[in-house]
Amino acid sequence: TTITPTSTTIETSKTAYFYIGKEITKAKYDELVKEGKNPPEPIENFPTSKIVEERDSDGKLTYVITYTYDTIFIDNKPVRTWEATKVDQTNGKIEEFIYGKGDAEIILDSEGRVKGGKGDYLSLESEAKSFRTRYRVQTFFAEAERVLTEFQGLAYLPTLFMDEDSLLEWRDNVDRAFATLYLGTEYWASAI
Repeated sequence: TTITPTSTTIETSKTAYFYIGKEITKAKYDELVKEGKNPPEPIENFPTSKIVEERDSDGKLTYVITYTYDTIFIDNKPVRTWEATKVDQTNGKIEEFIYGKGDAEIILDSEGRVKGGKGDYLSLESEAKSFRTRYRVQTFFAEAERVLTEFQGLAYLPTLFMDEDSLLEWRDNVDRAFATLYLGTEYWASAI
């Protein structure tokens, strides 16, 4: 018996306008038409993102692959690029990083090793590894920001080590130093 997982795909697209090697807005496109410059015809249903949900034979969600698309120009011609992550829904970890350009696509495992691909995929290895590194750095900083903003109780950590008066004096000194050294203004406190 062969068990075939099912998948659901959700795609978003737009109408894309190009002129002399770059993407332009509809307003700019209309302006060029009005001026008689004959820009290329707009491309309908130009993909911008795609989400693929893979399910096992029981219908349980196993993986989510999230694609984002971009356009670069090579020799004044638009070339599609895409980046994607495949996330295991049982543990929330990234299993694959996918990078594609034109007719080629490379797949890296979570450690950055090449798993395979299609077309001339090995030519994309350095770009794919760059995407993986950039993604991991952005994820790290997003998580750090989430921790610092979501768990505001950490702001009161100094109260474990200082009494309230010392803490208020320390905060006032920090405010004073910031105003004087960084803002270059004279420090003042509101009487309110």
